[in-house]
Amino acid sequence: MKAFFFLSGLLVTNSLIEKRSIIEYMVSRIFRIFPALAFVLLASAFVLGPLATALPTGDYFGNSNTYLYIKRQLLMQSWGTQDLGYYNLPGVFADNPYKNNVNASLWSLVVEFYAYCFLAAIYMIGMLEKRMATVLIALVVLDSLLPVRIIFSFLPRGNEDFSFCHFALHVVL
Repeated sequence: MKAFFFLSGLLVTNSLIEKRSIIEYMVSRIFRIFPALAFVLLASAFVLGPLATALPTGDYFGNSNTYLYIKRQLLMQSWGTQDLGYYNLPGVFADNPYKNNVNASLWSLVVEFYAYCFLAAIYMIGMLEKRMATVLIALVVLDSLLPVRIIFSFLPRGNEDFSFCHFALHVVL
């Protein structure tokens, strides 16, 4: 899995360096994530949800969590919120160990989108130039070796290996 994120980070960074346009880069990143995300969320809430819910259809559609599920995911509010119900559709998968939880793996898209934004920011301040990129890579490697993260301390706790790897590889490479 780390190899995938390594290669992904190389490709995304190369895309930004070749385009040399923050606007074009961000538009392409937005179109990479949001159309498919919107489709998945709408299909989950309005097709899968009514078919899989244990609730009567009227109660399912009358529950505000049906709509909050879509809003929270589209606004990238779900990073580190697995326990807060942000992935819940009312009555869906009610008998599973993670009750009502739908598409919880979408948290990784939030990490990916923030990494895109961070990469754009470091590009704009010139940190992708050869000398600065070397310093940045050294800091990321050093931070990954420390017992407690300093630079990437803002990343959510839990599954740190994946979160850090995904974020850092998109940013640095």
